[in-house]
Amino acid sequence: MQLVLALVAGTAILSTGCVGKKLFRTTVAEQDQKIQGVSTATEENEKRIGDLKEETRSEIARLDGKTSQALSMSSEASDRAAGAERLAKGTLLWEETLTNDQIRFDFNKATLQPNGQAALDDIASRIKSLNRQVYVEIQGHTDSTGDQLYNRDLGQRRAQAVAEYLHEHQGIPLHLIEAISYGEERPVAENTTAAGRASNRRVVIRVLDPTASLGTSVAGARAADAS
Repeated sequence: MQLVLALVAGTAILSTGCVGKKLFRTTVAEQDQKIQGVSTATEENEKRIGDLKEETRSEIARLDGKTSQALSMSSEASDRAAGAERLAKGTLLWEETLTNDQIRFDFNKATLQPNGQAALDDIASRIKSLNRQVYVEIQGHTDSTGDQLYNRDLGQRRAQAVAEYLHEHQGIPLHLIEAISYGEERPVAENTTAAGRASNRRVVIRVLDPTASLGTSVAGARAADAS
């Protein structure tokens, strides 16, 4: 009887051990599946994030392109409008280009230095010696260092500083002066060298005679009436 009980107990123990091993293997398999599922989900999330980043970069590039195109179109329209306005104001008598050495501005500044004032005094004397009403166009130009919009603004502030000096110190009426900026858009040299950038930092002063344009218009109108 004791032998039977021992055999039964041993069988129970072995059965319990087998069940435990099976349960352990099942649990491990389930955990492996869960881990595999998490890894797959992580990989899919990383792929979606990567795709989203690529879409974002593409969209930014597209918007940058549209911004550059809009700036270019705006610049061209502005140039056409300025050209038409200059034509209406008269024909060019002469122009003077003042380099950065002649009309020195400090870096990123629009304050005239004494040597620049002397150059403007000389130009004002030439304008006054004409002894008639003329229009004065002042163009501000910069090199390509920095942002395009910032350079346009910097060129405008420098051109305006010249206009104010000619008015306040030389008595040239403000309504006969136009200050405009082309920023970095009209270089006269390569911006890849220090010498080239220095050449591009300049102020151009154009003097126009409105009576010459008026005379041409009157002559054209008379010829049209005669025909």
